[in-house]
Amino acid sequence: MGAGFKTFTAGSILTASDVQNYLQDQAVMVFGGTAARSSAIGTANFEEGMLTYLTDVDKLQVYTGASFVDVYPAAATNQGLTLINTTSFSAGVSSQSLPTNTMTATYDSYRVIIDFGGATLTNNCDVTFRLRAAGSDASGGNYNYQGWSSTTSLTNSSNSSTTEQFIGKVLAATSERYSTIIDFTNFTVAKETKYFISNVGMNGDTNQSYAFNGWHGVATAYDSMTFFVTSGTISGGRIRVYGYNQ
Repeated sequence: MGAGFKTFTAGSILTASDVQNYLQDQAVMVFGGTAARSSAIGTANFEEGMLTYLTDVDKLQVYTGASFVDVYPAAATNQGLTLINTTSFSAGVSSQSLPTNTMTATYDSYRVIIDFGGATLTNNCDVTFRLRAAGSDASGGNYNYQGWSSTTSLTNSSNSSTTEQFIGKVLAATSERYSTIIDFTNFTVAKETKYFISNVGMNGDTNQSYAFNGWHGVATAYDSMTFFVTSGTISGGRIRVYGYNQ
C-alpha cells in the first residue's frame, strides 16, 4: 500500500517500490463501472484505502477492506427528515389535496408542515384536514382528538366522531406567519392513523395556540390528505411533507 508522502529530487533513483507505493497505490483510478474495475484490478488485488472513480455513476469510492463505499456523493444516512412534496394552495380555493401516493411505505412516519405565510384568506376560519386514499377523502365520522388550547390559561380541548380533523384557526387579515406541524404514525398501513398536532399563531383569539393528540378510528392505509378552510377561500401558503428516515 501507499507509504506516505515523498518528494522526488533531481537525480533520485526511481525504484519499483517507489512506483508501486507512491504512484500506483496512491492514484485515483478511473473506470467505466464496477465490472470494468473488477476486471482491470482483479478482486483479489483490492486493498483497503484504494480509491477509484466510476464514470457511469459519477462516484468516488474507497475500499474499506470489505467493499467499495461512496466518498462522493456521500452515502445516504438513515437519520433526519427527507422532503417528499411541497404543494401550494391554488388561487381562491376552499380545499387543497396533496398528490395521490404522497405518502408511501418508504417511511414509517411523516411530518406535515402547513405554512400560511403570504396567504390570502377571504374569511376568518377554521382549518381542517381529511385523510385520503386512492384519490378519495375519508369523510366518515371517525376523527377524534384530545389536548389543550391556551390564551392566558390552559383549556381542555377535545372532540370525537367528527367528519374532518380540526387543526386550528386562522385570521383573514394579518401579517403573522401562521403555521401548523402534524406528526403521523401508521399513515400507510392498515391500522388506525395517529397524529400529534401543534400550531403557532393559527388562532381567532389573541395568542391562542393548540397542542393535541388525534386518531382516525378506521384501520385503513392512506396515501394523501386534503386540507380545508371552513369559510371563504384561500390563495397562497404551502404544505410540505417530510418522511422520517428509518
